[in-house]
Amino acid sequence: MFWFALLLTLSGPLSAFFFLFFFAISTAAFRWGYDEGARVTLACAALYALAAIRAPDATVLARVMLRTAYLIGLGYMVSHWANLLLTHRRQIGLLRDVSRLSNPRFGVDHTIASVLEHARDYFKASSCLIVTRDRQANGWLLRSAGSNAGAFNCGQCVLDDAAAAPLLSLPAGISALFCAPALERLPWPGKFLTCENGSDDWQRGPAQEGRRLADLLGGRSFICVPIPLRGEDGRMFVVAPGATLGRADARFLAQVAAQAFPVIENIELLDRMASDAARREREKFSNDLHDTTLQPYIGLSHALQGLLDKVRADDPIAGELRQVADMADNFIRDLRHFRGTISHKASAAGEPAFLLALRAHAAQVKDYFNLDITVGEHERLGINDRLGAEVFQLVSEGMSNIRRHTLAARGSVSMRRSMGWLHIRIENEGSGTRPAPFVPRSISERAASLGGYAYVASGDDGATAVNIDIPV
Repeated sequence: MFWFALLLTLSGPLSAFFFLFFFAISTAAFRWGYDEGARVTLACAALYALAAIRAPDATVLARVMLRTAYLIGLGYMVSHWANLLLTHRRQIGLLRDVSRLSNPRFGVDHTIASVLEHARDYFKASSCLIVTRDRQANGWLLRSAGSNAGAFNCGQCVLDDAAAAPLLSLPAGISALFCAPALERLPWPGKFLTCENGSDDWQRGPAQEGRRLADLLGGRSFICVPIPLRGEDGRMFVVAPGATLGRADARFLAQVAAQAFPVIENIELLDRMASDAARREREKFSNDLHDTTLQPYIGLSHALQGLLDKVRADDPIAGELRQVADMADNFIRDLRHFRGTISHKASAAGEPAFLLALRAHAAQVKDYFNLDITVGEHERLGINDRLGAEVFQLVSEGMSNIRRHTLAARGSVSMRRSMGWLHIRIENEGSGTRPAPFVPRSISERAASLGGYAYVASGDDGATAVNIDIPV
């Protein structure tokens, strides 16, 4: 803008360099939207007026003023068109994101959390909430995304009918919009509008009711739309810290809900089918483990015990035979414990089954092969049983690789969840020489099947770390 103004100053206010200002206005508007386009328009108009301040006569000055008005008018029109284009692009992007069928392996909660976060980001809101009926808890399930959810500042919780009543006070099929006054000290309580789904006829409602709900949600404006859930009541809220939400936002949020929740219901159905199939597979595997694996070891233990009864106590092989018999008994006990873990999926303390299985497997590796692998303490990873089974297979393969391909006496396994990814690190101590580069083929293929990847980091002292990243 300043270069264009300098060219106009040198060449005269009526030169063709005037039209270059529209390049700056279009660039700002189509990249950053209406506000930036309007600011650049005003700046261009001011610079052009300053460049023409030394107009030789009144005729040139009049033409300069006419061009300035033309610049402001067309600049604001370009900014408005550009803002509509950017808004439509963002709306299409949001509808694409929320309608994309997520992997049922991640579960319904992951998909709903993703929808809430995308909606909160689109509306630049402080929080986004969904209230749905929870039949298992005989109450209402509240899910929220955002740093400020008012009295409901939590990721997920169950509410009873009394606690959920304020959020469900509107009739079924009604959308609502509340905007507080621009200045908080004004006595006017704000604007509260309601509308039936599929209609553009907005009706004024009691502003005090909208204000109480806005205070409860912790914002100065909010929009609320019903969500389609097989005839059940449910509500979706978007809460903003300022009076920035309007009727167009409410209509678009209703479109988002109508687009997203049929997909979520399909994911819920697939997740239930997969969970039932996994439960039946666990039961079958548990029975097969008892019938085909455990019984032969029980027979072997009985045979060893019979041999021990025939061998004298002072016989040289009595000690070794006793050691083999004890090893068989320990293995039978571990198999029975593992079978019970598969059937019940978790311990009494609530630790996931795959973590219990990993610790048991690490203990067996230490007892039988003198390889001490530490499974670190982990915070709540928040992954379901099916993904946990895949993680168990990955880590077990990593432990086996340490035993077979290295001379390490110690190793460690760590897991953490961050930014939508599960990070697994399987590491062994160094042997003093740098290992040759390698790629764990089985681990890499299994990680790729889960949508992730694996890579290896090696140290000069021979330490090796297999890193596995899986999207969750």
